[in-house]
Amino acid sequence: VADLLRRFGSGAPGLRLLDVACGTGRHAVELARLGFEVAGCDQSEGMLEQARQNLTRAGVRGSLHQVSFQTVGSIPERFDAVTSMFSAVNYLTTYPDLSQALSGIARVLRPGGVFLFDFWNGNAVLDHYSPVRVKEVQDGERRLLRSSETTLDRVRHLAQVHYHVVLFERDRIAAEFRE
Repeated sequence: VADLLRRFGSGAPGLRLLDVACGTGRHAVELARLGFEVAGCDQSEGMLEQARQNLTRAGVRGSLHQVSFQTVGSIPERFDAVTSMFSAVNYLTTYPDLSQALSGIARVLRPGGVFLFDFWNGNAVLDHYSPVRVKEVQDGERRLLRSSETTLDRVRHLAQVHYHVVLFERDRIAAEFRE
């Protein structure tokens, strides 16, 4: 990502970057460590709080904004680059939402700025389709269990993934959420 930003962006250290749908700020932290001036936005206050903690813990600076993909254009700052990673653009499932998001991104980009994003490829989704998946990660006395149920709408080219995440600490549920 950093190489692409340097290649297609201004290329200068200190490039101003906005990470849309930044979640916990993982990408913002790494890009800040590489010399980019980062900002992030997400619609979830909980994710932004985690991003604040992660930026602080990493010893890097960054501004955060609570806005959705569709309202990113309301951010008053301008950026040399905008990123949106981990297929976040796929959360926009209607043409009006996608159009509104792209218009907003165009508003926050400086002239000549670059928008770098990734997305699920339909063929890859079909090739690796599994209606139910379970992933478990153990770290000492902590265990994370994530299940996903995926339904495909082949006519509308949509995949809906419903996640159920449970964090266990010493065999007791410490946190649980659905998305």
